[in-house]
Amino acid sequence: MNFAMNPVTGQFITAEEFVKTYGQKALGANFDHRPIPFCDYCNQDMSHVAGKTEGSYGHFSHRPNSGYCPSKAKTGEPYGKLTPSNPDPERAKWLKTLVRERWRWVFHEISKKVNYFDALEFIELIKIADRDGLWGYRHLELVQVPELLLVIRDFTPTTSRIIDGKRRTKWVRFWFSANIRAIEDLWIVPPENVRLCVVELDPPSGRRTYPDPQTMSNPEYVERVKFVPHSDPLLYYPYAETVIPRELKCK
Repeated sequence: MNFAMNPVTGQFITAEEFVKTYGQKALGANFDHRPIPFCDYCNQDMSHVAGKTEGSYGHFSHRPNSGYCPSKAKTGEPYGKLTPSNPDPERAKWLKTLVRERWRWVFHEISKKVNYFDALEFIELIKIADRDGLWGYRHLELVQVPELLLVIRDFTPTTSRIIDGKRRTKWVRFWFSANIRAIEDLWIVPPENVRLCVVELDPPSGRRTYPDPQTMSNPEYVERVKFVPHSDPLLYYPYAETVIPRELKCK
């Protein structure tokens, strides 16, 4: 990836900034004299890999045989299908209905974190959750639904909403901090110890179907959803007000 944590400053640093600050590895050296960058998501040491062409600053890479890190997911699904192993059918029915009743709030929470979020993207996320049986987790609450919908898929330029002739230009990917390896961990790890991360990636080119992970940039920790308000917000998005109720068969 194009960034790591600088152990000296405790801040994210890009590969270019790293090389300009600490230089390249010394020629012929068996030991890298530079500070050892680390991954802020899993706290494991990383290596700076030199660029292969002149003027290239290289990238950061997890070390061979390193442990789990959500940033190493090869696709946009770091948690795979979010299908509970021991679902609660009655709760699933209740929550599925509740999500459709409060869809405006769920949509609003996602759109605060995903720029140019489109109504059709929302419909697709809900249908994926329906198909995978996400609603059946025994401890899942409505307040957690927007974040789970964020991590089940990437958000691409081609599906984004167009506003005033502009649209999303990067792929956007979300994941939880590395102490969440399975969704059930959300009910084990204290909420204050869980972070929600977002990065951007360059859209794939050529025959690639997913972005090159080395193009990850602009890492951020986004504010987590803390509560569900009593009433839904106004969306000021007429297309969503028309197509979402029709496709999801709700009001």
